[in-house]
Amino acid sequence: MGPDCIVIFRIAAMDMLQGGMSWDEIVELSKAIEAAGASIISTTLPGTNLRYRPSRPWCHGAPFRRDKTGARGSFDPGHHLQRIKCPMLPRRCWVDGDGSVSMARPMLADAELMKKAAEGREHEINTCIACNQACLDHTFAMKTTSCLVNPRACHETMIKWGPAADTKNIAVVGAGPAGLAYATVAAERGHAVTLFDAADEIGGQFNLAKQGAGQGRVPETCVTTVRCSRSMP
Repeated sequence: MGPDCIVIFRIAAMDMLQGGMSWDEIVELSKAIEAAGASIISTTLPGTNLRYRPSRPWCHGAPFRRDKTGARGSFDPGHHLQRIKCPMLPRRCWVDGDGSVSMARPMLADAELMKKAAEGREHEINTCIACNQACLDHTFAMKTTSCLVNPRACHETMIKWGPAADTKNIAVVGAGPAGLAYATVAAERGHAVTLFDAADEIGGQFNLAKQGAGQGRVPETCVTTVRCSRSMP
């Protein structure tokens, strides 16, 4: 392949499977991979299908914290992947000299993530909630990959909308994820939208979902939707 070809090797920073590799074995393997010529070692954690613990307790940047506390420098050169959903953590990694990171699912949630971050529009980023329902689950089921908080992901040529030929005054009842999504698209098309909800805060069932461990940022996609809607004429 030549010396200019980048070889990235993915490895679990924590196996978390019965009979799986121990931390010492993972470190030993990573060093052997580096010695064999890998350009970058990409570390991650297992998915949500583990059998011995409740699903989805991971905090943001979990493998990055594991790499640091377990053995600094064991993954060198390396970058970290897993629940890194916003530009703040990668920026902190660079400033602290702790290596680089990768972002995958967040690009499905918002393909303009990096552009918005570079332009100082981080408040407009549609946040990935790490649900796996339309990305990994669809992939494993041999379906087209998409995103729960961005249904147009991987369907951009099929799901299109432009300015409405006949604009209307529209009332949307219910400020949950579906109501917010409809209100946003209607506003993007030029309709005058008024959003109603019986609750004191927007979000609907997302406000229940955020009660789970590590899920406090779930409603961010709703907040981003409202911010963007309010900025529309």
